Amino acid sequence: PRKGVDILLRAVKLFPEPVRAKLAVLYVGAGELQDSLRTEALHEPRVAVRFAGFQNQRQISRFYHAADMLVLPSVWSETWGLVVNDALHHGLPCVVSDAVGCAPDLVLPGVTGEICSAGSVDSLRLAIERSLTWIGRREMREACRAKVGAYTVQYAAKGIAEAYQQVVSGR
Repeated sequence: PRKGVDILLRAVKLFPEPVRAKLAVLYVGAGELQDSLRTEALHEPRVAVRFAGFQNQRQISRFYHAADMLVLPSVWSETWGLVVNDALHHGLPCVVSDAVGCAPDLVLPGVTGEICSAGSVDSLRLAIERSLTWIGRREMREACRAKVGAYTVQYAAKGIAEAYQQVVSGR
């Protein structure tokens, strides 16, 4: 529930039928809401939904390559959201809620994705709607890859080392 997966389905149901007919929601991972999401997808208005289940790191790349965008509408407690790094690395724009920790650092509205208000179905729908115009745009894919390019293990290690030095030096 904290990932907002039910909010995603409700947001997609708000699109007019011609738009909704072109959309498919793919849930990667498994959780307690899967059965209720499956049932809800069949109720009018219907939404094409697929469940890929849990995917390990060696299998996940193919799902990023098949997707047009990543949506992470977490409601609370998403410390960073490493899946956003992965998606951007694959050139996918990301729609995330403002409860996702990496949102201010990685998601630049209109450049690498969109940010919506946590828990708001309408805000998520609007963010997805704005993102639909980016599908297939090469410059969006390049901007996503460029943005995440600086977020490497070496960059993180350097930041940790600098923070450590500041603490031990009393600054």
